[in-house]
Amino acid sequence: MNVFTVYQLNSYVKSVFERDALLSNICVMGEISNYKNHISGHLYFTIKDENAAVKCVCFRHNAGGISFFPENGAKVAVTGNISLYEKTGDYQLYVTKMERSGKGRLFEDFEALKEKLLKEGLFDEGRKRLIPQFPKVVGVVTSKSGAAFWDIVKVIKRRNPSITVLLYDAQVQGVGAGGRIAEAIYAHNEYGRADCLIVGRGGGSYEDLSAFNEEIVARAVAASKVPVISAVGHETDFTIADFAADLRAPTPSAAAEIVSFHALDLSARINALSRKAENALKSRVSLRRQQTQSLTNRCIIAATNRLEYTRNTLRFQMTILENLSPIKTMERGFAAVTRGGVSVKSISGVQNGDNIDIALKDGVLSANVTGVRENAAKKTDI
Repeated sequence: MNVFTVYQLNSYVKSVFERDALLSNICVMGEISNYKNHISGHLYFTIKDENAAVKCVCFRHNAGGISFFPENGAKVAVTGNISLYEKTGDYQLYVTKMERSGKGRLFEDFEALKEKLLKEGLFDEGRKRLIPQFPKVVGVVTSKSGAAFWDIVKVIKRRNPSITVLLYDAQVQGVGAGGRIAEAIYAHNEYGRADCLIVGRGGGSYEDLSAFNEEIVARAVAASKVPVISAVGHETDFTIADFAADLRAPTPSAAAEIVSFHALDLSARINALSRKAENALKSRVSLRRQQTQSLTNRCIIAATNRLEYTRNTLRFQMTILENLSPIKTMERGFAAVTRGGVSVKSISGVQNGDNIDIALKDGVLSANVTGVRENAAKKTDI
């Protein structure tokens, strides 16, 4: 019996694959699953049909020749050679060429359900609600054994320990998973304690996420009275539940960030609002002060103008009165005659022998009437 090291065994099997002419340039048709575009530029994915699957890798220098964007669910024809990856012992199809050959069954089912629910209005933006900014209780629908739940708890408790997390443990993949997820959503609504729900799971293959593409889940999400955040898989994964939810989060951890306001963030927001209110108040006071000063200046100017007008009017009236005064009249040669302190206005007011006073501009003459002479119509000697 020959004894081999693991490396020697894998190297031998690899050489067997590479000597087989049938496997050196083979074309395989199937549906893309578990697709990953690595930062290096290499593509890693699985080609599958209803009965089997094979791992594939397409190196960067070959990936550049692909004329379309590969995606999970796409049906393709790939050409390449079969070999063994010695480090893990996995045999793989090393792809040199990829062509589109239609959409896979799972993808077609996804598109058909999406179109149906879209026409019913389940995805309308108008029916979606805002997620509460400061929830006290966050409901979670996922598997308690999955990393997603503990990621959610860790993020929420780090950011705000006062938030209560309520888990409804639900199967998230496999037969019957869609029904369990929908049941959990309805249970949270009936219990009525959660302010919002996070419904999701961690990453996985396209098939692993398929429970969240079931109609029963989409309808449960849309019918929920509690606002729902869908957080399924990674950032590039999209499911029917994402379209039906009130908000989609790229990952479960991101959903936890959304619902858990950080105490420091809240303090910063309060400080920012206080500064904004203070600046607004200062601006309002400054504006009122300017308006008051402007009104005061206008009042002073108006009062000054009014006073000057009144002063000028008074001067004019005084000039008129002065011109009409007896002194001014006497300066023009007229005199005022009184008898016994009573003004004499007519010659009929005196008789011969009466003593009268004649007031002139610079003094008073006392006289005795010796005769009365009327005007030209009646000449009378005095």
